[in-house]
Amino acid sequence: MESFYIFAAQKNRKEMKLHSHEEMLDKVIGKKGTAARNDFESRLKAEIDAYQIGEAAKAKELVHFAEIPEQNSVAFRDGRIQS
Repeated sequence: MESFYIFAAQKNRKEMKLHSHEEMLDKVIGKKGTAARNDFESRLKAEIDAYQIGEAAKAKELVHFAEIPEQNSVAFRDGRIQS
């Protein structure tokens, strides 16, 4: 019985195809130059830039971030933070 599972695993491994990150982006979001791909890349760059600015500000201790309750929490009702 064990040899059957090994055979099945080997058979499945041969059928499996690995894709690069670029291939998956092309398949899921669209090829480079399309409107959807350009929109995705510009939003991604904006997110990365915002993260890096926040990290630099924290490193320089320019800002202090307070914890904000999640929308599902008891402290957040009717779109307002309850104290």
